[in-house]
Amino acid sequence: MVKVVRPLFSDSARGNIADIGSFRMSPHGPQFIALANSTDPKTAPQLQSRACFKLAKAEHTALPDGARPLWPVFWRAWLADHPECMP
Repeated sequence: MVKVVRPLFSDSARGNIADIGSFRMSPHGPQFIALANSTDPKTAPQLQSRACFKLAKAEHTALPDGARPLWPVFWRAWLADHPECMP
């Protein structure tokens, strides 16, 4: 999405393109800046952590509204019950 930084019909704009880079209008014309490194590496520990979080969130959501504890309380208890998910 483009964000106009000056009044409408200006010569300046900036924004991101599909999380692969950003663009801006420089004094020398449009400029694309590619992301050097992925901001979201898919390492094995990170994938395991995401899987544990997804499972815990599903269990928390499945609880009835009246008996559902606050998320931080549930998360701490869930991690204590699932030591394989501890960082």
